[in-house]
Amino acid sequence: MADAISLRDGVPYRVNPGSRNDELERSAENANRFADMPMVDVVREALRLDGIEPPRGGAAALGAFLRRSAVPSSSTLNGIFTQSFSAELLMAYESTDDTSVAFTVEKDVPNYRTNERHRMTKGQAMKRHARGGTAENFSYADASETYKIHAYSGMFTFDEQDMVDDTFGAVNDHAPNEMGEAAREIRPDLVYGIMLSNPAMRDAVALFHASHGNYSNSLALSPAALETALTAFNTQRENGRNISKSRGVVLVTSEKLAWLAERIVTSESRGDSTSDGVGVKNVFRNKRISL
Repeated sequence: MADAISLRDGVPYRVNPGSRNDELERSAENANRFADMPMVDVVREALRLDGIEPPRGGAAALGAFLRRSAVPSSSTLNGIFTQSFSAELLMAYESTDDTSVAFTVEKDVPNYRTNERHRMTKGQAMKRHARGGTAENFSYADASETYKIHAYSGMFTFDEQDMVDDTFGAVNDHAPNEMGEAAREIRPDLVYGIMLSNPAMRDAVALFHASHGNYSNSLALSPAALETALTAFNTQRENGRNISKSRGVVLVTSEKLAWLAERIVTSESRGDSTSDGVGVKNVFRNKRISL
């Protein structure tokens, strides 16, 4: 065991094996040596780096020392916890899935006031040119929707009592991971929340509505229902022209229907007993449908 520990400690720690930033890697290697240090020792060494001599004794004595109002604050200690917490939080944020990115676009806005999203409508269809006549004006319009953004936040507090109890795992792992995941979940929660609320659009009609050609409450998820939905999607018109047939489709379902949706879209052959018959080639596999 001693030889194994010596071998482990003798191997340089690398943040990124392909990195050429030697200074960063040396700092990471030095920091890794303190990864298993108890919180009490971390606090004691941070105080010493700031020129503050900590008291002798265990965690209780150090906790009492930190509670004294005359003890100057430790910028090193604050920096250690802030950097460590932020790094863990960011890792959790980046590793948490967000399924809404497949069909949404991010945009920066200047403030928290009501903003507008503008777009140009489809231009009208070309008209037959009369012999000897003048071409008619090609018309289109602009459309806009209003929205606001909001800030979201959370705070994790940590005091000398936590240090005395040596709950460093809460700071080093659980709390930052939870906060990182919670931060990442804000976006999809908002996206799906807005979709489920079915808000009114600029025409005072709900986003999903029969008059928009994008709503039906009588079709359960099935190959036939998906055919109906895709047909409605591809025949939506504006100014007498199809809006778009070239974009891919994202099929959004609940977790309860996710497996059924995957079978419908990815199976080699159809499994529903429709007029097409079981075993017929699954045409959805040739469509750009994301789950």
